[in-house]
Amino acid sequence: MRKFILLLLVVFCLCAEANVGLAALSLGWWNEGDAGTTHQLWDFTPNSRNPANPIQFFPEEEFNPNDGGKQVFAQTFLGTYDGTSNLTGAMIIVDLKINDYLDYNKYKEVWVDLGLTSGSVIGATLAATGAGGADFSVIPLPGPGPRGTADFGFLVRPNPYFEDILIAITGSANGAPAVLDYIHVDTICIPEPATIGLLGLGALTLIRRKK
Repeated sequence: MRKFILLLLVVFCLCAEANVGLAALSLGWWNEGDAGTTHQLWDFTPNSRNPANPIQFFPEEEFNPNDGGKQVFAQTFLGTYDGTSNLTGAMIIVDLKINDYLDYNKYKEVWVDLGLTSGSVIGATLAATGAGGADFSVIPLPGPGPRGTADFGFLVRPNPYFEDILIAITGSANGAPAVLDYIHVDTICIPEPATIGLLGLGALTLIRRKK
């Protein structure tokens, strides 16, 4: 039995390595498309603009099984769209709406990368919502992200049903307007570290008993 379990572990590791070669790198420590992850990239091209609501933009790239029909979007409150691929202004405020996995027995990592040609971030907050009005703890994570590319991130416990990320950007001190070219958001839902430790301990106990 012990040999069988070890063989399964070897096969799992080989498959995991093969998936790493096929998957694109995320902003976090995982790969885009891994179980429990989402990926959103806004390039602000004209086709991404919502014709029914011109201040809304849908992501050009998206992997989010919980989208629910274009419920993932960016909404601009300040800033002017140049009609091609940029938001500009003395101040830009963008609100990101992202659906999540419906599993409270996990916590969430959210990493954000902003394509700022000019300007700087003066504020970024995340509001978590869920069924039953559950309480969420949100911890800001300063950049760079795990792969060195994200500008900032958040750690959320427990995993929410919905995330609302509000970002405020201001122009340069010399009076140049802020210019935002893209927004890239990657997220992952994973078990609490204590849960992972218990699972590993259980596997070791099983192997020892079979000896």
